[in-house]
Amino acid sequence: MEMYNNLFTEMVGRWRKETHIFHLLEGEMTMTLKDVTMLIELPINGDAIIESSQKPFNG
Repeated sequence: MEMYNNLFTEMVGRWRKETHIFHLLEGEMTMTLKDVTMLIELPINGDAIIESSQKPFNG
């Protein structure tokens, strides 16, 4: 588990919230949910949960 803590700490330090991209020595990188599951060996099963963050228009 220590390896994961070090990985997360390093990645947080390289995250740029303005662009939603990691800035690494080799260049820029985006990370998908699939990438995360492969790194921490967390299986994802079932359907995605999708919910709108926008309020409905009421005229």
